[in-house]
Amino acid sequence: QADSSACVFVVGATTRTDADSIREHEVRDTRLPQGASAGVFVYANAARLLGDRFELHWVENYACVLGEQPTAQEQLLLGRVVPMVGREAELAQLVAVVQAVAADRAPRSALVLAPPGHGKSRLRFEVLRQLSASARAPWHLLVRFEPGDRDAPLAGLARALRATAGVAFGTARVDQRAQLGALAHQAKLGPAQSTFLASIIDVADDADETVLALARQSPAMMREGVGDALRALVLGLAGGGAGVLVLEDAHWADSAALSIVDDLLVDQE
Repeated sequence: QADSSACVFVVGATTRTDADSIREHEVRDTRLPQGASAGVFVYANAARLLGDRFELHWVENYACVLGEQPTAQEQLLLGRVVPMVGREAELAQLVAVVQAVAADRAPRSALVLAPPGHGKSRLRFEVLRQLSASARAPWHLLVRFEPGDRDAPLAGLARALRATAGVAFGTARVDQRAQLGALAHQAKLGPAQSTFLASIIDVADDADETVLALARQSPAMMREGVGDALRALVLGLAGGGAGVLVLEDAHWADSAALSIVDDLLVDQE
């Protein structure tokens, strides 16, 4: 416990010497790095054991674990890109759905189902890559759910917003608010929408809390406020084109996030 913020150290060692060294350091300094907010911090020795699997943000001599690195990307064989084979029909269908949204100005949804390891993430990667290469590339928000998110309302959405806004755990709270504020300004959000957006990633200030205190008394009101903020963000950053919300591993999604997505889909404005 340090300055009312919890700090969790994740350590790992292969030898007794390394373990003793880490334990001695923890006893010596268990406070958060100067100006950092709460998060999962890894000391340098343990950070090296994580390899390239996790995205890290360094604060002084610690690394804050932001999350797992995206796994779906171009597949290489002998330095050459391996094309996706056997999913051309599905790829065309998904691209057509997004194009129809832009043409008809109405929300649509598509559900991709397959057993683990059958290429769902690779298909998502290829769809977004093809759309990005189009003349009017749509803006997209990728929400990757994880085991345990069902019991953590809006945790997956919060990670996605942090990644989009470049808001890193472990940085000063004032900097986190500034980065989120820049994203809200780019999307031309109103004050109330910006407040609910800040509540999702837990960077609301005292003025925001005055507004949120009333909303938190009613789950329906809170859901409506968060949903309105998310809708305004997607439409604002889409810039008049199509906005794409991608839910990956949706079977791990929490009910609050799914309810908000349902509201977005029935909104015909």
